[in-house]
Amino acid sequence: MNGKGFDFGFLDIRATGADQARTDNEIPIQVAIDAQAARGGGRVCVPNGTWRISGSIYLRTGVWLEGSSRLGSILRVAPGATGGIKTLDFEALFAACEAGNCSGDGQFSFGLRDLQIDGNKGNGATGDGVSIYGTSFGIESVFIRDFAGWGLISMYAGGNSHGPLGAPEGPPLEAHVRELVVKDCAAGQIDWAGPHDSLLANVITVSQSIAAIPAAVRIRDNGSAVQFLHSHFWGGDPDHQLFVETGSVQLTDCQVEGGRLSQIYLCDAAGCKIIGGRIAGQSPNTQGQKGIVFDNARNTYIYTSFSNLNGGAIDFSGDSGNNLINCIVGLRENDVFYVGQPARRTVRHMVARRALDSGEADNLGEVMLNSPDMPLGFFGEQPLTQRIVTGKRASNPALANLLRALSDYGLIDDQTVG
Repeated sequence: MNGKGFDFGFLDIRATGADQARTDNEIPIQVAIDAQAARGGGRVCVPNGTWRISGSIYLRTGVWLEGSSRLGSILRVAPGATGGIKTLDFEALFAACEAGNCSGDGQFSFGLRDLQIDGNKGNGATGDGVSIYGTSFGIESVFIRDFAGWGLISMYAGGNSHGPLGAPEGPPLEAHVRELVVKDCAAGQIDWAGPHDSLLANVITVSQSIAAIPAAVRIRDNGSAVQFLHSHFWGGDPDHQLFVETGSVQLTDCQVEGGRLSQIYLCDAAGCKIIGGRIAGQSPNTQGQKGIVFDNARNTYIYTSFSNLNGGAIDFSGDSGNNLINCIVGLRENDVFYVGQPARRTVRHMVARRALDSGEADNLGEVMLNSPDMPLGFFGEQPLTQRIVTGKRASNPALANLLRALSDYGLIDDQTVG
């Protein structure tokens, strides 16, 4: 209570016994979380400083664990200990869902804000960073680093009852994550298996100072329709920066770079969208890195640019068709434009550009708009017989734009003037 009798729902962890001299601060922090949950929810505050833990902290419905900033408020696993942050009953719900029984609801309407969570793996600590089975949660301005396991695990595939509130009175399903940094966790940075339809904005993952791992970010199972916005995935240790095993995943204005084998691997994925941003290999590239790999991928929309990929901007070997691609590929010496053969009804407009010593770019003039088994016609397999168009445009901008577009698509030979 403040002097006027208002209760703002804050509880400082020092009030329940937390101390920077302790190595088991998970105990007083849990007391604070349980107390706030018992009163219907609230905030548990972590002041500036380094607070060591030697076990798990369990998040509960309605409670936010908050620091002062992600540089100032640090939860660090003690040397040789196993620790991290989990939702209540995470282990049982996660194991059941992995076994095919995903009926549990888990926790909801909780979150993390303005914290650094340090796994301290360099000093023998073990465990995953943040492990969530639940929905309608938030993560805001959080830095997860140096865990021996995954940085962030999120799973949800239960019903929509959202615990005791019930639908439709309960909160929405989706999670909202923004300004999250996950760095150098040994198993991978993000393993996302729900809730679906979630929004993650301004996310950065770094996989640079660890041993080789299969994927930095894995999106799977019940994580369909998740959206990443204005995010950056980089580092040279993963085989694949993003490994997508579910449908309707969308990347908007994201930069994906540095994967040893590929930057985005689409495995049994349908309806994914990659809009804007950039996909790049390491520079200099000596490993045959690829941009996007289709492995039974279909109904994909790609509108982006590629560079530094001597294994090919796109590998069409597992193209299952009905993909629409519009991209510019920057090529250096020995770089490969694309590999494999597009499947039925995959439409591609790929323009190759080569960097010149002057710093400018040379358009190599290769534009492809067809897949081999589509009916002949506008996007037909065989080159069209171009009609030669002559005469004067009479300073008509609309006509000039139309002629230019038809010429760009190779449909006419525009020889008009004026």
